[in-house]
Amino acid sequence: VRPAGGTIESVGCELPDQPVGQPAGRARKATVTALAWHPLGTLLAGTSRGEILVYRGAALLRAYHAHAGPVFALALPHGAPAERAYLLSGGKDGRLRLWGADAFGLSEPASAARQELRTVDLRALVARLTDGAGRPQLLGPPSIRSVSWMGTLVYVGTRAGEVLRLDYSASEESPEATLLLQGHAPRRGSPAEPP
Repeated sequence: VRPAGGTIESVGCELPDQPVGQPAGRARKATVTALAWHPLGTLLAGTSRGEILVYRGAALLRAYHAHAGPVFALALPHGAPAERAYLLSGGKDGRLRLWGADAFGLSEPASAARQELRTVDLRALVARLTDGAGRPQLLGPPSIRSVSWMGTLVYVGTRAGEVLRLDYSASEESPEATLLLQGHAPRRGSPAEPP
């Protein structure tokens, strides 16, 4: 699907067996697990195979292997100009990846390694989140399901129903992580938890 003059238009897209630029093989279908519209006119699709695909219309421009497992979340910063609209991707592997703006068609394709600017392993980051007794606050290893990006704050939803806030205001390299919500159950150690 892509915006076209205020309407939604359906386009058929096949996913490649080989990376873009390699000899064409028989295309096979994969599940699209996340979508984002880039202001430069490209559609970004995360797949169940861990790829981020970049389309203009039905034409596949680029494909990057991004995650070890499905890509469940794609987010662009709210309010950023198109030329500075970087991409955050999140996957089942518990990693957030920041991709450069030129990954989406601004310049000639570069390798995925050159396009990826930073990786945050949420598993390592949230290991520091413990209650008063030193027990982990998260219910298990984080598998990212959703991401929202506003300025220096990134909100992450996990498979276990947790919502985390990552605050990059003090450091671009190591954000401060805060557990905001823990699914439909009280957080461990909260007064509402039975003994």
